Amino acid sequence: MFNLLKKDFILLSGVSIFIVICAYIDSIIGFILLKANNINIAYTFGIIGIVFILIVSCIEHDGRNKSQVILNSFPIKRSDIVKEKYIILIVFILISSILFFLLTNIIKVVSHKTDGRAIGILDIIVAIDILLIFYSIYFPLFFKFDSNNVFNSILFILVLIAPKILVKVFDRFEVERILDMVESLNSYKVSIVIFIFSIAIYCISLQVSKHIYLKREF
Repeated sequence: MFNLLKKDFILLSGVSIFIVICAYIDSIIGFILLKANNINIAYTFGIIGIVFILIVSCIEHDGRNKSQVILNSFPIKRSDIVKEKYIILIVFILISSILFFLLTNIIKVVSHKTDGRAIGILDIIVAIDILLIFYSIYFPLFFKFDSNNVFNSILFILVLIAPKILVKVFDRFEVERILDMVESLNSYKVSIVIFIFSIAIYCISLQVSKHIYLKREF
């Protein structure tokens, strides 16, 4: 298991600088935005975008090098191969969240901008919820078909343009009233409930993926 995780980290060393630059740019954008909803979108999709780039990089490298076939020729449990992908996602989420937390707080101290804010715990929780639910669907499909290059490319484009689309939607339509109603509820309680739900879905997805992968032929 450890060697599988180590493999993905070594493969991603080449994109580490690019990831930091992307996170830095998104942190600046989020910090200078004035509307709270736009800031939330910038930070949340910043984390999602970074994690998505990392996961796609791993999967595409595995696809180019026939890693799944090679790994199954070694005495490695198939269940460990599946678990590694689920664990590496959690690791990438932690790395991305910590990176944004550090960058936005550094920018806040250096810029002395009084009306800007660093990333908040709710921004991180929302990003985690979206990522866990999305990959709970994605991973079983990946382990079933293992040919998602086109799918990955489409999703990558969507992640890039989604923040701009959402910002325009918030600006054009009066959805702030709806958000205010949601916020009038206890946002922390709601986020905790959704967070627990997303973890439960993720655990179920892991079992489904293991069941699929154990039956798969190479």
